[in-house]
Amino acid sequence: MNNLLLFAGSASLNLGQLIGQYMQSQAGHQGLGKSHIISFSDGEIKPKFDENIRGRDIVIVQSTYTPAENLWELLLWLDAAKRASAKQKIAAIPYFGYSRQERKDESRVPISAKLVAQIIELAGADRFITMDLHSPAVQGFFNIPVDHIYASYILIPQWREILTEKVAVVAPDVGAVKMARSWAKRLGADLIIINKRRTGIDQTEVAEIIGNAHSKHLLIVDDIISTATTLNLGIRALIKRKPLSINICGIHPVMSGKALELLTKLYEEGLIQRILVTDSIPLKPEAPKWIEVCSIAPLFGEVIMRAYRNESINSLFDREEIKG
Repeated sequence: MNNLLLFAGSASLNLGQLIGQYMQSQAGHQGLGKSHIISFSDGEIKPKFDENIRGRDIVIVQSTYTPAENLWELLLWLDAAKRASAKQKIAAIPYFGYSRQERKDESRVPISAKLVAQIIELAGADRFITMDLHSPAVQGFFNIPVDHIYASYILIPQWREILTEKVAVVAPDVGAVKMARSWAKRLGADLIIINKRRTGIDQTEVAEIIGNAHSKHLLIVDDIISTATTLNLGIRALIKRKPLSINICGIHPVMSGKALELLTKLYEEGLIQRILVTDSIPLKPEAPKWIEVCSIAPLFGEVIMRAYRNESINSLFDREEIKG
């Protein structure tokens, strides 16, 4: 592990420190490397590594959530590493922004996910590690090795301890069915699907709920909590089925628009019991304290070490032994 250096961009600095601590504890790794960002008065930035990286394998941890400066910073880190003669440059991006724009869903629009993938490669990335892509097909936009990992392997053990009986996993929309089915199988739970229909521009309603929610502890799972409007609609429809409780597990807490306001209202009305998210994106300072955060640092630390050692990553997930 002596030839592997770990760095973190400003968007994932806390997570990078936790990953470094995990790697220290498990393999005697030196932890997070030294670097800093020079900021100019006109808003431009210049990342700088504060230690020699020539001929070394380096990992840069940086989620690319908004603003776009987070993506731009990652590109500058990669270019700096390339020009400093790093041997292998691994981009570890827990949340890959623009992954929801993976196709042309209307005329005269870009396929942004593909463009971002190409730019990351052009900047110098030799390997890409990410977690719970909104569309797994995005892996095909890269011409470099991609390790697509899943937070479920660290989250499901948490929920096994919280929800012990009469559990049903809920897909908040048709797009989340595959994830919900996988979670239900591994939790030994029932599956419920919320089917919605569009009633106007930016307006939807719940058309039907498929599955039995009565007297069950419900766990809604989704890869991204963005505006929370889908969750709000689904929860208000589910509560009419008289469940024992409603819980939410969101992988990436984007929390845009009025998401925190909607979730707080649901919590204060007693409609939801628990929300658990990961630290792929830092929670906003105004986020309520009752939103629980499960760190993915052990997961990323383990995957990074296995990738460096050329060990199987899939076998690690098969055992489901990653714990914080």
